[in-house]
Amino acid sequence: MFKFKAAHIIWALLLSVLASCGSPVTKKDPEAASVKLDLKPAQFEDFTHWRSIVPKDAFVAFSKSCTQIPKRAYKTALAYSPYFGDVSDWKMLCQKQKIYSPERAHLFFEDNFTPVEVVADNSKFTGYYEPILYGSYKRGGAYQYPLYAPPQGLSKPYPPRSQIVRGALKNHAKPLIWVTSEIDSFFLQIQGSGRIVLPDGKMIKAAYADQNGHKYFAIGKYLIEKNYIPREKMSARAIKIWLKNNPQKAQYVMNKNPSYVFFKLKTDRAHEYAKGAAGVPLTPEYSLAVDRKIYPYGLPMWVETNVVVPDTRNYGRQMAFHRLMIAQDTGGAIKGPVRGDVFFGTGSHAEFMASHLASPGKKYLLLPKNAVAQAEF
Repeated sequence: MFKFKAAHIIWALLLSVLASCGSPVTKKDPEAASVKLDLKPAQFEDFTHWRSIVPKDAFVAFSKSCTQIPKRAYKTALAYSPYFGDVSDWKMLCQKQKIYSPERAHLFFEDNFTPVEVVADNSKFTGYYEPILYGSYKRGGAYQYPLYAPPQGLSKPYPPRSQIVRGALKNHAKPLIWVTSEIDSFFLQIQGSGRIVLPDGKMIKAAYADQNGHKYFAIGKYLIEKNYIPREKMSARAIKIWLKNNPQKAQYVMNKNPSYVFFKLKTDRAHEYAKGAAGVPLTPEYSLAVDRKIYPYGLPMWVETNVVVPDTRNYGRQMAFHRLMIAQDTGGAIKGPVRGDVFFGTGSHAEFMASHLASPGKKYLLLPKNAVAQAEF
């Protein structure tokens, strides 16, 4: 039975627990880093509104992650941590899931996982989505802004954004398609993937292929510092509106972010949602991007935060957002134990939700019971 010896468990202490149990130390994931997690015992009853919802979509999202379990090259994201479990623990969970129906999702998670709360000084939840752009394979008319394939014949780091938009990669990167808005192209790079509507109405998908090697800079910080946008009104939507209303300054501000993303185009299954870094299609409002150096993909997490939803006047109203989500993606700005980026899907509603989310909150982990029992806490 799982019992905590103290009110909080410090990550570093778990290393000695693993050693005392005589568990083999496996090859360490190169993406992982030694970090401290402060965990507090919890129960499913601690989850706000847990009993009033049926986590069918989280159940389905978890089953998608199960398709990637056999492909794991490492036992866990942090190979020396016992309570995240190893591949055999996750294979067993995936097999057990098959005997439950989505309508019995509550029982599946309660029967097979142990909840703990992640304690941290700072918490922040944001959102992302798949934008829709309009593009053409030929340059002309409104189609003036290229999406590039990864450069050939160059080594990283590639030039920063300010040089790329002036043609620095002209002889090294092929324009894949031309879109109608440079600002929409900028936000597409932030989101990492999106959908493009062609002149004939057909849709294709622009998927992340590479990045220029420069660190991402959030231009919202600059806009706040310059008093262009008040801190309390800052959002992705506010940034987009400011850029469109200030065309003479827009390029200069966007170039404050030296990061630049390159794409690949997909013509098949363009209407399906993009795959996250975990290699599975994302599920709107149930797939969470997390810090890859802390958490393994596929880990269920209960999230409690607040979102802004559009009202009849499109001003937005705040409401609680309590969801069981699955870690299936990551991002350069997602750093920290109580940090998460919620995937909201595609379209104007998803853009509104994602653009307005920047709230603190709580995060609970659902740890495999078998792994916790073997750790002998």
